[in-house]
Amino acid sequence: MYNLLFVNYLIFNLLNALRSLNSVNMHDDLEYLHKYRIYTRRVLSLLELFMPEEKHVIHELKRVLKCTNELRDLDVFSATINAKKFPKLKEEIRRCRIQQYHQIWTKALLDDISSTILKITDALHNLPEIESYVVMIKKTEKYFKKTMKAYRHLSYKRDGDATYHAVRIRFKISRYAFEFFKNCDIIDPQTQIQTCKKAQESFGNLQDISSQLKWLQHYAQLHPSYECTKMIEKLKKKLAKERRHLHNNS
Repeated sequence: MYNLLFVNYLIFNLLNALRSLNSVNMHDDLEYLHKYRIYTRRVLSLLELFMPEEKHVIHELKRVLKCTNELRDLDVFSATINAKKFPKLKEEIRRCRIQQYHQIWTKALLDDISSTILKITDALHNLPEIESYVVMIKKTEKYFKKTMKAYRHLSYKRDGDATYHAVRIRFKISRYAFEFFKNCDIIDPQTQIQTCKKAQESFGNLQDISSQLKWLQHYAQLHPSYECTKMIEKLKKKLAKERRHLHNNS
């Protein structure tokens, strides 16, 4: 019984990931790529927490997520830029996004991702028996407790992007595990879910700004401009502000 519900939940999310994947287009529309990544990440998180021994499946899910990273980052960056204040830069980022789309979003890539996800859905039917929900809930609560501890011990001066990213991933895993229990009417951990969502939003903003700053600094070396310089200054200020905000709320 445990396996059937858990496996069906994983497969449901993977099939939704495939539907979203096939709707991604060359325009900077966040919706479909965002949904693809959420559905895939949800399955990855649950396997990492409850079945870490499934290393091959976990590796393949990470692979089909990673290949969309830059396209997703350009989508978000383009959406956050004020076209009135930075018209040329926004247009340049849109152009880079379209170029990235044509470069990586090939039939070969889509076939590879689709084939990989379908193979994983088949493999899920042969998963070993999972633990009881009581054990799974206890494991999730313990993991969440350690996540909160790691969050509270973050150091504004000591810790770098890698540490922040690791804590952010822990919140994702915690959230998706709690949402599994809620969506399947096992328990209703709404408070924990909201805590994870709030932390995820802060960490997500921080990572987006950091990624945008690194990308733009590299881009500005090849294509220097007044708008690039101003945006780099703005992103540096936003990054410092977001870090302070995150620590004030931890």
